Amino acid sequence: MHKSFCINIKITPSNLLHKAKAMACATGWCLSGDIESGNFSRDETSGYYKRDGNSLKITMTSKPYHESWSDVEKELRNLY
Repeated sequence: MHKSFCINIKITPSNLLHKAKAMACATGWCLSGDIESGNFSRDETSGYYKRDGNSLKITMTSKPYHESWSDVEKELRNLY
């Protein structure tokens, strides 16, 4: 099962990517990609993102069994 959510981009895409990569590094996430699309992972959690104008669609493709989708989403929202 996959779960997606969108966030509005309120800063330039390049600044958002820089902020997200710094936050990912500080919190143990692996984030690769560019301002248009990329992938993220940590432990058993993984997924991808894709930009559409001023919106970023984040899709979680896997997560640990013991974590809820909403908990993983909350962690990912903190990256962006």
